[in-house]
Amino acid sequence: MAPDPESAKAAVETLRAELELVNGSLESIDRKAALVPATLGIVAGIFIAPGGTFTVAESASLLVAIATGIVAVFCALRVIWARRVSVGPDAKTTANGTHYGPADFNNAVAGSLALSVDKLSAVAIWKSTRLNVAFWFAGTTILLLAVARLVGGMWK
Repeated sequence: MAPDPESAKAAVETLRAELELVNGSLESIDRKAALVPATLGIVAGIFIAPGGTFTVAESASLLVAIATGIVAVFCALRVIWARRVSVGPDAKTTANGTHYGPADFNNAVAGSLALSVDKLSAVAIWKSTRLNVAFWFAGTTILLLAVARLVGGMWK
């Protein structure tokens, strides 16, 4: 059965809008992930005293904070890492499909857009999971730096 021209056209428009939403979500995730290393650097600079001598409890807290900070930064950078992703219909397939009628052409484009939306959605889920892990480790790092500062201030 041939696709309905109006349905195929509506499907293409709907999938284009969804593709733009998912792409915007990916950009938002990347912007948030880019803040993790800088934020940790600023907080570490505030909480680590430049005196150079640390108590045993302070040293232990700082060592764990360094480890969690490294994990947070690694996860954040992994989120930002560039990757090849399809953000629309395959250009060659679209060009080769120009001999189809409007309904068949839009139907083919809608299928290709649907695949792109599915792929980008999977990438967005992957990235958001890693971003949440980075945020968790960053929060733990900040907490440990604050604890180290408090412990160091109490016993010096």
